[in-house]
Amino acid sequence: EGHRLSGSTRIRLEDLATDSFVFPSESRNPTMFFSIKATCAQAGFLPNIAQHGEQAHTILAFVESGIGVALVPEMWKGIAPPGVVLRPLAKQTAASRTGLSIAYRSDALTFAKRRMIDVAVDVQKGLEAPAPSRPAISQ
Repeated sequence: EGHRLSGSTRIRLEDLATDSFVFPSESRNPTMFFSIKATCAQAGFLPNIAQHGEQAHTILAFVESGIGVALVPEMWKGIAPPGVVLRPLAKQTAASRTGLSIAYRSDALTFAKRRMIDVAVDVQKGLEAPAPSRPAISQ
């Protein structure tokens, strides 16, 4: 059965306030977990977390099965199973965007590590903005 907002081109997060949510695991992905919680709080509600998923495919499978909706990175669009649609949020907030960070030891910087950092910085510069989060809902 389809979600009431699956035909929308953009979704107001406030319109999902009464939905059940599938969240990433707090212990495995605390940054994403707290970012989604903060995004919902900025929209004026605390999410009803029905299920936690460890990996992207698991979270999207829970959405596909109808357990709930999920706020996911836009890059997951390419792995969404049939029956799951990703729609952009009508309004982005600072908490609904996540950027690219690299942690490394500056005293152990090899040529290969420096090159990887350079590539990551170039990729980030090529993006207009960090990838926005999108609600994943079942069709």
